[in-house]
Amino acid sequence: MLASENSALQCEAGTVRSEAVNEREILIPHAAVIARVTEVRSTLLQASLQGLKRHDHYPAWLELVDPSFRELIVESIGPSWLPVEAGIAHYQACDGLELDDRQLERIGTGVGERLQGTLVSIAAKVVRNAGVNPAVAIQYFHRIWPRLFTGGSMQATLTGNKDILFELRSAVLTRSRYFRGTFCGNVLSATKLLGVRAAQVKVLKYDAGVDCLVAQLSWV
Repeated sequence: MLASENSALQCEAGTVRSEAVNEREILIPHAAVIARVTEVRSTLLQASLQGLKRHDHYPAWLELVDPSFRELIVESIGPSWLPVEAGIAHYQACDGLELDDRQLERIGTGVGERLQGTLVSIAAKVVRNAGVNPAVAIQYFHRIWPRLFTGGSMQATLTGNKDILFELRSAVLTRSRYFRGTFCGNVLSATKLLGVRAAQVKVLKYDAGVDCLVAQLSWV
């Protein structure tokens, strides 16, 4: 069950039910039509590999990854679309590393900084110039999902003055604990680049039946 004082979201058979909508505002809406993720951008997997190398997990990953996808993942240096099966193979190998939550957040933060640098710098400028709540800058992130995935959807909902829920739907990579943990780090990296000093991101709900993940960002 996922709940907060002002709102509740629940994944049900590929749909989202919302209740208690006081102070609730959708910052980034779901796509009108949501299909299963079929492709993943090579830049995401390369950024993830860089994170593994930075923390000395790359040799172990090479031993764990499905050999039929190893070459495709490692050699996809230039930006390109890869079948989601390559992404699944990558994150299954990452799961095999059995890293703890703190390690996943740390790696995810680094990956997020690598992927989001330019976009977040634009959003940060908006925050500095207008003196607005970081929630306004989050709306710039509607550009990120389609740059990384073909299919699936991400929605961001403001549920209080300093709380945002991110919901990923039909995103098969959420089956990976490593993906879920590093996604939290990805979001956390954005808040840091936006100048938020104290923030927390945690998974509130994961529904494997519909590949739905809900995570909450809170800041002070």
